Amino acid sequence: MNGAITHVNILIHGLFFMTYDPSSQNLVILAPNITGHHFVGGVRGNRAQLSGDVNLTSAGLQPGFPDFPGDPLTTVPRDVKGSIPQFTRDETGLGDFSTDSSRFVGRIILPWPGRFHSLRCDDLATTFDYDPHSFVGARIEARSRAKGSSMIGVVLCLRYKVANPNQVPWPANLNPHYYLQPCLPHDADGVNDDLYQASFCFTNHDKFDFRMLKPKTPIPRTDPGLNKCNDNPPGLDPNGADENSLDEENAAHAPDVMSICAQDKADTANGGPGEPAVSPANCPIFYVG
Repeated sequence: MNGAITHVNILIHGLFFMTYDPSSQNLVILAPNITGHHFVGGVRGNRAQLSGDVNLTSAGLQPGFPDFPGDPLTTVPRDVKGSIPQFTRDETGLGDFSTDSSRFVGRIILPWPGRFHSLRCDDLATTFDYDPHSFVGARIEARSRAKGSSMIGVVLCLRYKVANPNQVPWPANLNPHYYLQPCLPHDADGVNDDLYQASFCFTNHDKFDFRMLKPKTPIPRTDPGLNKCNDNPPGLDPNGADENSLDEENAAHAPDVMSICAQDKADTANGGPGEPAVSPANCPIFYVG
């Protein structure tokens, strides 16, 4: 029975763009169309490939209220923590999101969460190693530091109170996960190619200049379960299993993920095979104001 549920944690992994939709007051998470990436959702053990929209606005989740310091179209809410990479279209000149549906594989539409949490965090200065010529990268770092964060997170957790437990469409006490990730490890070159492809989600795509600095090098691993942001909410796996990436789940022989990843072939030029190296340098989710 779902009647015992009072809160839900929704975990987001991979290269997504999220934004506030003022017309609906929802959080919209956009999944770019990136070669070799899988848009996946579900609880661990029962995940499946997705396409199109996942609309959770009728899933019994109690909406929160974004804390905007000014115009919602040009600012990032205060409740989007500095450990979440963030920038605005206004300051970067990116323009609107593209109206070309082929640039996206889907969206996740949710009420605004009660709280944002950053999981699998690591040091902003040493692990978020972006190209210093990147204006978008500089704005991300400046906004993080302005919000008092010395950490940057890999995994996003959206926490909700449950308004109607009977509407929640997954088993009680299990956390739903959504991924936009490859099944095989990436090096920095692979990540930069992903970021280039993701740039076409914006009308002025040449302005999305965010790239990682070190080409042809492995990405240092940030282990799960360390709670470096001191931000893990109740209800997560204490050993960090809820922080695992899709390629880590595949490497661990999770049957549901292996069925999704079965057709993927190791690409030694793109970082695989090998130990999955998840870190803040590896395509975190971005908040776009």
